[in-house]
Amino acid sequence: MTFYDLLSLSEKKLQAALNLSLSEAKRDVEDIAIYATKLSRPELLIRRDEEVGITHKAIFDKALADRIAGKPVQYITNNACFFGYDFFVNESCLIPRVDSEVLVENALKDCTRDDVKVLDLCCGSGCLGLSFAKQMVEKNRKYELTMLDISSNAIQIARLNAQKLGLKAKFMVADILQGLALDERFDVIFCNPPYIETAEIANLDKQVKDFEPHLALDGGDDGLKFYRAVAENLKSIMVKDGKAYFEIGYNQGQTASEIFTAKGFDVELKKDYGKNDRCLVVY
Repeated sequence: MTFYDLLSLSEKKLQAALNLSLSEAKRDVEDIAIYATKLSRPELLIRRDEEVGITHKAIFDKALADRIAGKPVQYITNNACFFGYDFFVNESCLIPRVDSEVLVENALKDCTRDDVKVLDLCCGSGCLGLSFAKQMVEKNRKYELTMLDISSNAIQIARLNAQKLGLKAKFMVADILQGLALDERFDVIFCNPPYIETAEIANLDKQVKDFEPHLALDGGDDGLKFYRAVAENLKSIMVKDGKAYFEIGYNQGQTASEIFTAKGFDVELKKDYGKNDRCLVVY
């Protein structure tokens, strides 16, 4: 079977199985083919009339079956693109979403210092803190980055991603619900906490509820328990003129804002690419 035949047939199969658009099915099948063959996207096109090797076909078929079963392609290929960088991901961390990039964009826009201390709470894959730090390096600016998560497996992934991007960071395993006993203050703080209401998790898309870690999704009865916990300690870990950037659910802008204004903070809401409230800036 040629590469062209394999990709063409698989796109139709995947599209029908998961009710995807043709463009979505095409992207996923190409990502799986790149993973299975180690070829680049342009190489797949160049070699479209060549026969697919037996070993590569076997890897491809297994990965396609996993995708048809609902497993996200990022977990199959162990790769997710965020802010233009490739991040290793697996089922121990959430898959980075493009809408989360607005946190990094706003932090870069607001940050005028040439030397900053950065904290990434509930860091998961590390995509927020590491993308910000990488941008600082590319702008010839200095940073110190601390990454914290309750999951030791997630911390291992963040550590791997730091190595992939050539960045230095400190890593901590801790539960922010138990307080934030940190002995330093930070200029920039990122936090993408679990914010889905417990009862709503069962209603999430199959690809999320069946494969992504519930530890990183469940925000308690009203989805807001982690914001309350951080609000209690934020003044003790943020410099006086620092800013914290929280990801929030599309319908949590007002309620999350009130948690921080009640503690004496000023807040701003920023929209994501779908024009939904996504980033809560606290200062």
